Amino acid sequence: MNESEARQALRDLAIEPRDVVRIEGGWAYWTFEVDREWIARFPRDAKTARACDRELRLLPALDLEVSFQVPLPSHRGRFRGAPFFVYRRIPGRALASTDRSPEVIRRISDMLGELHAFPAGRAAELLGAEATAGGWRRYYQTLWPAVRDEALPALDRALAHEVSLAYRDFLARELAFPIGVVHFDLGPDHLLVEERTGLPTGIIDFESAWVGDPVVDYLWLGRVVAGADWRRLAGGRDLGVDVDRRAWFYSRSQGRLIEHSGCLRVHPCRVGADVPAIGPRRPVGACGLEFVVPPVAVRIVHEAHVGGGAADELAGIVAGDF
Repeated sequence: MNESEARQALRDLAIEPRDVVRIEGGWAYWTFEVDREWIARFPRDAKTARACDRELRLLPALDLEVSFQVPLPSHRGRFRGAPFFVYRRIPGRALASTDRSPEVIRRISDMLGELHAFPAGRAAELLGAEATAGGWRRYYQTLWPAVRDEALPALDRALAHEVSLAYRDFLARELAFPIGVVHFDLGPDHLLVEERTGLPTGIIDFESAWVGDPVVDYLWLGRVVAGADWRRLAGGRDLGVDVDRRAWFYSRSQGRLIEHSGCLRVHPCRVGADVPAIGPRRPVGACGLEFVVPPVAVRIVHEAHVGGGAADELAGIVAGDF
């Protein structure tokens, strides 16, 4: 999707933009900054269109419950049969590893506490999810066939065996934790901070939001700002039983299914080393799989969405056992 198409879609909503600039990056949406005041998001595929519908149901309700800023849709429309929306741009920049003062960590902890305290039953209704630990397990059970049939064959035999054991162990265990709404993709690009002070102001990009284990939201940010001690962000909250094992699974052996179509590409890179050349091409079916395991990170991405330097950059992003 290009700027001219976005401009026309906005005009269909009676918005007459002066400047429409595409924001590079992101797999799920085409995103545009409009007149430096608005953000317009257009789903790239049918799966993201369904996620967009969920996001549009969740965001207005979430905005009423939290003290920090979240995208609040002001305009909604359809482009090529899929929903899209516009919201007022939240000022700030992405969180950086230098933003790690005690006040920043305290504020992130408070924000996540508010997010996870959103009524789970209401979130389940809005997202079409289950508000139980069993529902969270079933979510991962639905991923297992793709992990087994598509991700594991891309790994060497020993590593595939390690991942298989870890995944099966997770599915076999009784899960006990305080269920809550989770962002489920909470990296530094999705947490905005004030330009000068670095103090957090808002959270964006809720297309992956679900009802599940709050631990998943602490791990990536903990690596960035808390010196890998993600518990500092948890602020002493009760996270249930077997917390360390759950955290290990999410951060090191987690598979998250991203449905796409067409030819896909596998990108292996060694953790803790320089990112090597992009790995061999191979078709792996009508889905994509993001899979992070030690000591290899493998990301299978949609061929049509990523190419050249962008693919190399993505391989670098997954390097590290966050």
